[in-house]
Order: sequence, then C-alpha cells, then structure tokens
Amino acid sequence: MLLSRRGTDYTFKYGYTSIQRKLQQQQQQQQQVQQQQVQQHQQVKQEQQQEQQQGQQQEQQQEQQQQQQQLQQDHPQGPPQQQQQRQQQQQQQQQAAADSVPEDLCDILLKSFNGLSCILDGEIYAFDKKNNKPLPFNTIKSVAAAETGDKFLAFVVFDILAYSSTDGAEVYRHPIRYLPLTQRR
Repeated sequence: MLLSRRGTDYTFKYGYTSIQRKLQQQQQQQQQVQQQQVQQHQQVKQEQQQEQQQGQQQEQQQEQQQQQQQLQQDHPQGPPQQQQQRQQQQQQQQQAAADSVPEDLCDILLKSFNGLSCILDGEIYAFDKKNNKPLPFNTIKSVAAAETGDKFLAFVVFDILAYSSTDGAEVYRHPIRYLPLTQRR
C-alpha cells in the first residue's frame, strides 16, 4: 500500500506496490517458461513424426524395389517392347563384332548425316581473280561464301571417303577408306 503522510491510500491511483509487481513479474516468467516448454515439446513431436514418415517412405521404397526385383526374376524378358529393344541391341552388337575394323570417322559421319549421298575430303580456299592467285589461308575466314566480282571460294576434293546407295527400300552406306586409290572412282 502506498500511504501518504496523511494516511491516504494511493495504491489504486498509482498502481501496485513493489511486492505485487514482483509477484506479477514472477508469474509472467513462469508463463514464458511454460510456453517455451510447450513449444519444445511440440518441436520434439514434429521431429518424431517426420522421422516416422521418413522411415515409412524408406520402407515403401524398399518394398517397391523388392517387388520390381521379383517381377524381373519372374519375367526376365519383360514386356514385348523391351524384348524387341534387346533383340535390336544384340543384333547391333553382333554386327559390330562381325566388323573387325574399328569404326572410323567416316562411318560415324555416315550414321549422323543420313541424307547425304557422299562424304568428301578436301580443302577450301579463296582465290583472287585480279592477282590470279589463291589468297593466304588467314584471309579465307573473311571472304564471303558467295562469289563476288574479284574473289570466290573454291573447294578442292582430294578424296571421297564414303558414299551411299539405295535399292528403293534401304539406304546402304559404303565406307571406302580402306580401298586402294585405283578403285576409288
């Protein structure tokens, strides 16, 4: 109680006494501690739930893997599409094994450029009509691909690396890298 000199009680007018304030502060601290404990307890519960969910997911994944393995063991060949793919892969491997010569650049180019009729080996150079001589190699990059009045590009064929032929149904690719030069006509 706050008493004046005359004995008037000013407790309600000016607030609680210091003892009551201390009690109120202690209650607030206890409430904060309780709230923190509740929050920590909730966090622990959430972590446990997450761990349980992760464990269940891992178990489900393991079960699915085991089921897939059992299916593969029961049906090793798989669906018909997979059988066809496997057969095609086996045929390609057999063909590759039959060709004892390793795949060269020409073969790779023929496979990647299906529409070409042949692959040539040669060199490009720029020619200057005024001076009647080829331009230096470093100027080729700056010459336009189209023919101009004074300069034009030329491609000199040194060798035919491969050609393709067709019988109407299939396209046959013939690398001629290993043919003698006399037969490359």
